[in-house]
Amino acid sequence: MKREVMNLKELCAYLRLPEKEVLRRIESQGLPGRRVRGEWIFHKVEVDDWLQRTMAHLPPEQLSRIEQGVVRAGRPLKEEMLVSPLLLKDSIRVGMAARTRASVLRELVEIADGTGLVYDRESLAASLKEREELGSTALGGGVAIPHPRVRQPWVLVESFLVAGVHPRGIPFGGPDGSLVDLFFMPLCVSDQEHLQVLARLVRMLQDKKFLQRLREAGDAEELLEAFRAKEKALLRL
Repeated sequence: MKREVMNLKELCAYLRLPEKEVLRRIESQGLPGRRVRGEWIFHKVEVDDWLQRTMAHLPPEQLSRIEQGVVRAGRPLKEEMLVSPLLLKDSIRVGMAARTRASVLRELVEIADGTGLVYDRESLAASLKEREELGSTALGGGVAIPHPRVRQPWVLVESFLVAGVHPRGIPFGGPDGSLVDLFFMPLCVSDQEHLQVLARLVRMLQDKKFLQRLREAGDAEELLEAFRAKEKALLRL
């Protein structure tokens, strides 16, 4: 695995945070870095791991900064729909059948494979399991965002998002001990896109009224429409 290394200045640009704030997060929030000959160095894969684990606890303004990490087609990324275009009718399942944490991952892979956008479902399943073994991807409040630990562009035809609604909820190791009934699995071909999509998704899922609308969706079309409406409202489009 390539271990891209960043210095402190590069990390500040990557996280879109001032140096003082980055140093505070190293000290108090476990942002992984080490000093070598008096200089801070950071391995990108470790920083991305940390971001993914802590993103659920970030305030909306920082999530927004992560979303704006690049500019596409000359426009600020904050003006673009990030999540809704990745949802497909075939990547949504209302009425999941899984009964255990392990079978949830298997069912999500099954849904993803059914879209025809996965080249290697075994590699995808292994990467999901590896990430989940580091710690549950449940956010609390009945929501979980399982995802591969690292991007595997050779596994996917293109980026997309899997969404599943469970009729009862199952234990998934969340911080509040609640049953999880909403599952979202972002599958992106690049690290940058993954972090931006994850940040936007987390920001959307912080809205309890939106979560209730997702739970009440009767089919894939209703859930997809709920996502479109919420993201447009978030962006004030």
